[in-house]
Amino acid sequence: VVSYKYIKQVAILSALVSVGGGSWWGYSWYTIQRERRAQLAFAEAYEEYQKALMLLLQNPKATEELKQRWDDAGLAFKVSYKAGQHAALAPYVMAFQADALIHQGKLDKALELMTEVLKTLPKTSPLYAIYEIKYSLMQLDSADRVNDGMVLLHKCATDTHNKLRDQALYYEGMYYWAHNEVIKAKKIWEELVTLYDITRKGKSPWAVEAHQLLSYIP
Repeated sequence: VVSYKYIKQVAILSALVSVGGGSWWGYSWYTIQRERRAQLAFAEAYEEYQKALMLLLQNPKATEELKQRWDDAGLAFKVSYKAGQHAALAPYVMAFQADALIHQGKLDKALELMTEVLKTLPKTSPLYAIYEIKYSLMQLDSADRVNDGMVLLHKCATDTHNKLRDQALYYEGMYYWAHNEVIKAKKIWEELVTLYDITRKGKSPWAVEAHQLLSYIP
């Protein structure tokens, strides 16, 4: 005897699986398309960024043309972000837009964007440490945020898990060097050179540079 009750249960279960699978596929397809659109928009914006950067390197005195190039790059990244603000690329798009704003002389707006970058970018990202150090240096360039910048830079320089600790130590020493606090700069650079043996293969370029600068300090 056929159990129609069982057949009915199997049919209902199959329907649920089918609907669930369809929902997952729909979401997956939407996500793929969203990421693809974001990547295309980013590629177009990055092309504008490269044009501005190449002009800066080749002809830094082309003031008017450079201004237009950086304006174009900034606008392109703004459009790129709107096209994929929920995509995985979004924090990186904001970081490039912030860089374009710096070249436009809009440091305050760039700082606002970098704040969002560090809020949204996973700390597991290989670029997180780079952006954190960059953010601290940007703050040092802002008259009313110097203290915040030094606090963050010192955190990066003393974090034993920071893979870019050598870079942070170098810039922390450079800050004191630039402000004629030579003793502090010397102490930090000596720590950098000690931690990152410059005689070994694959030595830190930041430690090498610090070692050279230490030769100028009595």
